[in-house]
This record gives sequence, C-alpha cells and structure tokens, in this order.
Amino acid sequence: MLRHAIAASAALAMISGAALADPIHHTATTVHQTAHGKVVTQQHKTLTGKVVTKREAVNNGLTGSSVSKSKTVTDPDTGVSKTKTTTKTTNGE
Repeated sequence: MLRHAIAASAALAMISGAALADPIHHTATTVHQTAHGKVVTQQHKTLTGKVVTKREAVNNGLTGSSVSKSKTVTDPDTGVSKTKTTTKTTNGE
C-alpha cells in the first residue's frame, strides 16, 4: 500500500513540475541605439505578481566607457518599488 502511495505522489509531482515548466510570464525586451552605445531594457512579471525591470546602458566615448545596470522590482498591490543600480567605468587610453 505504501508503495502505491509513493508511486502516486511521484506521478503527481512529475505532472505538477511539467505544468510549472511552461512559461507563465512573458519577457518584453527593447533595445535603443544611442549615439555612444545602446540601452537594453527587459521587463517581466514574477510568479508572485511583482514586475521586474532590468536595464543595461552601455556608453562608449572618447575618454572611456561605462556600463550601468539597474534592477527595479515593483509590487503592484502596494505600489512599492525597490531599485538597485551598479555602474562600471573603464578609462580610455
């Protein structure tokens, strides 16, 4: 009897895993070319309903280049958003 219960729970776990493997959310990606580089923005919704926006800006100039990355997570229920930004700069030679 225990063997049948284990087999049934394993089958249910495989079916549930296959259902979650399908993409529930869609990612929207936009790319903007600028005079000195490009900006790539990706936005998607998590399984919990939060909206995640990732932005990467690459600037190449005469004196060097920089890459700025930011990630914003917005909770649609409360309207609260949290942003984390990092910038990496390389000086030209």
